[in-house]
Amino acid sequence: MIRRLILVSACLLATTGVALSSPAGAQSYAGCVATISTTTPTAGQTVTIKGTGAKASTALTASIGNSVIGTSTSDAAGAFSISAIIPKTASGASTVSVGCGGTDVATIGITVGAAPAAPTLPATGSDSFPLAGVGIAALAIGGLVLVGARLRSKSASI
Repeated sequence: MIRRLILVSACLLATTGVALSSPAGAQSYAGCVATISTTTPTAGQTVTIKGTGAKASTALTASIGNSVIGTSTSDAAGAFSISAIIPKTASGASTVSVGCGGTDVATIGITVGAAPAAPTLPATGSDSFPLAGVGIAALAIGGLVLVGARLRSKSASI
């Protein structure tokens, strides 16, 4: 009886171990992965591209089409950060490519908007030149009336 109990317990233990184990699988390498600080930059804007999976201590280049927009070097773990300037000629849907060493390339889709127009100042105040002219004319007339009144008072007292 004890032998049967030990045999049943061993079978249950083996079945539980098989049921709880996961199948063996190969580790997959995700390659170079990059993100950008904004996917809707404007032409001329500076963006930051960060990523992982580049070859260790490798010079990296970020580009849009054939235009290089930034460079950097990956660290020993393959992480990187690139400060890049979106070309002023870029517009609409574009792809940022980061060469991560060898043939590995990370791509990011962006939509480049037009550069903002130069700000204009609002018109404040008023055109005071006509009012200033009226004020100067009133002062001149008042001065002439005062001079005339003094001359009249002098001639009347003599």
